[in-house]
Amino acid sequence: MTFYCHGSIANFSSNQLLEKKKLDFGNAKTVAEYEVVAEPKKAKEKAEQETRKALDLLRYAIHWFGYPGLKIGLSGELIGGKHNTLVFSSKDIIIDVEIVEQYCDISEKNLKIMYDIGLFELSEILKKQETERTSFEKTLLQAVHWFSSSQNQLKIENEFLNLISCLESLLLSGDKKEPITRNLSLLTSILLENDEAKRHGICNRIQELYGKRSRLTHGGTKSLIKKNDCKYLLYVAGNLIRRFTGLIDEYDDKKQYIDKMKKEIQNIIFREYKNNIW
Repeated sequence: MTFYCHGSIANFSSNQLLEKKKLDFGNAKTVAEYEVVAEPKKAKEKAEQETRKALDLLRYAIHWFGYPGLKIGLSGELIGGKHNTLVFSSKDIIIDVEIVEQYCDISEKNLKIMYDIGLFELSEILKKQETERTSFEKTLLQAVHWFSSSQNQLKIENEFLNLISCLESLLLSGDKKEPITRNLSLLTSILLENDEAKRHGICNRIQELYGKRSRLTHGGTKSLIKKNDCKYLLYVAGNLIRRFTGLIDEYDDKKQYIDKMKKEIQNIIFREYKNNIW
């Protein structure tokens, strides 16, 4: 995958990733090039599919850059870009308000962040054929997709559900008899925090949020979901993806890691129960 930015070229997997500082996605000054041997229609479908996967990684990185509200996507697909809004005051005065698009600044600082969060390791997975990817790698890309998709949502309830799906894809085994809320909350708390009291707080918060998820999907109103809910899930999901990215070379299957952590759960619960934490 190659991105062309303002006439310069940056290989997505190289150390010179998107070296042009200001990428204006809205004005189509950034394009992606994908090479494949196929009929034109199939080539177009494949190119767009692979570009969307690459954009998933960029959205994940943008979260760590600290650009809240920045949305990126293929031209014509992105909702909530540049537009004009007419505002009428009580005196019938018309004010023309322009919502200006932001740009993504790939500075030296942000490039370092991309290394730190394992973005280039994720990029290497994208370079593989689907059949060459391990189950663990597929799980990780799926989680990144849900995380990234959440950042392009206009409705808060859709953002919320996408982030919950990100957690589920990483932490649930798929067993129909699995205690979902319990495993999701305990695994999240253990993976993100070492302090016993703080771990207990995370566990309770995830249980609360998953309860909201259940009510929302069974007819609850969007007023159930607050901005702080999504902000918290964004923090949790981003850190879990970062944690899992560091395990790519250790595990071929998510289940191997989850089973190991479940044993750790039992040890931690037993120890902390004696200390009146749980």
